[in-house]
Amino acid sequence: MSKSTEDSGWLTLWKMVRNQRLLLSFSMLFTLCAALMELLPFWLVFMAMEAVLNFHRDLVSSSDLVGALYQVALWMTVALVVKTLVYGGAYALSHQAAFRILTHTRRLLVTRLAWAPYSLAAALSFRSVETGCSSGY
Repeated sequence: MSKSTEDSGWLTLWKMVRNQRLLLSFSMLFTLCAALMELLPFWLVFMAMEAVLNFHRDLVSSSDLVGALYQVALWMTVALVVKTLVYGGAYALSHQAAFRILTHTRRLLVTRLAWAPYSLAAALSFRSVETGCSSGY
């Protein structure tokens, strides 16, 4: 048995996400940038190894080696802090979009329940009594 696209859950999900496209697009962009920044520490480690090998080949002095290693350490710190901040921004944007979608869904549900016929509300209330569930009232 196949489902049509009209009653598909994916179509409903895309309709809910449509209003939050901008936030989700920026979140994806930030995530992509942070993922690319994940490669920077590997390149910096390569630069540090190259500086040490050049020192052992007597191509650079020990003071140049120390300066190069401090520079690599500084850039490593900057890269890790910026990557963490960019990931944090991506998470904040995606969660903000998700909570806006959730709020919109809850408001829509409350509006539709307010217009539901009384017989439906009574039937739901009676059913909760039959199953032993309490509504808290």
